Amino acid sequence: MFGLINRKNNFYLLGIIFLAIILRFYKLGFQSLWLDELYTMIESDPEISWSETKRLVVENECKSPVYYFLVKLFCQLFGYTEFVARSVSALGGVISVYAIYLLGRELFGTRVGMVAAALTCINPFHIYYSQEARGYIFLFLFATLSYLFFVRTLRSGSYKSALAHGITTLLALHIHPFAALVPASQLILIAVFFFSKQYKAER
Repeated sequence: MFGLINRKNNFYLLGIIFLAIILRFYKLGFQSLWLDELYTMIESDPEISWSETKRLVVENECKSPVYYFLVKLFCQLFGYTEFVARSVSALGGVISVYAIYLLGRELFGTRVGMVAAALTCINPFHIYYSQEARGYIFLFLFATLSYLFFVRTLRSGSYKSALAHGITTLLALHIHPFAALVPASQLILIAVFFFSKQYKAER
């Protein structure tokens, strides 16, 4: 019986992921590049050196070049086109749908994870940023993964989960400065949990 339920859940999840792929890759190169995307294309040009890409990103974007290095690599492998540049974000969007499923399942069970994935899959803002040659969708992805491994670390005390939490949080910080809110909020949660537990013990 449980095997049938698991197969059914896997079928639903695959359907959500498949729909996420369609929604994010459909007409991916249809619209012209806008200003910020043009910056991405210039900075990720495979014809310039990696050090030049880093210099341009630091000077123009004032942030880490990790995302731009990834776009540059894709452009070197698959062609220097807006579709290829945007496909990096589209892939990040699809992976983040699965990531939110894992987080929902970790917190509240499979059903909640499935609902979270389905809502993320069809969310217009999520689709929009998954089709843009900018790194914002990776902020969503790495923040979600950071929280996933944060919860797993608190529950199991696993060193592997703690390491994964550190890596994903660091990657989020390399995508956008606003990612600093992720570890800050996690520290607040730890403090609230600690003091509430201490308060209950004193009572």
